[in-house]
Amino acid sequence: MGLEIIEEAEKQYIDAEGRERKAAYYLWQEQGAYGLTVGEPGGEMETVPDVTVCEAKAKHLFQMLYRNLVTGVTLREILEDVL
Repeated sequence: MGLEIIEEAEKQYIDAEGRERKAAYYLWQEQGAYGLTVGEPGGEMETVPDVTVCEAKAKHLFQMLYRNLVTGVTLREILEDVL
């Protein structure tokens, strides 16, 4: 079984230099474990595999990252803090 996208979302924001940017969020499952990918569409993306095997926890983390506009640059640090 391959990678399956469970949820995806995009959010526009203004960065510190006043430029309009977009962040993309992906929650995916592969071989029974959930992973997260966050970054700028067409740009750098940060992926963290095997975050959890619990679907409810994975969805909660996905929503938290999206709500708080976590970027790929800080994804690993934020996940380390909350897990």
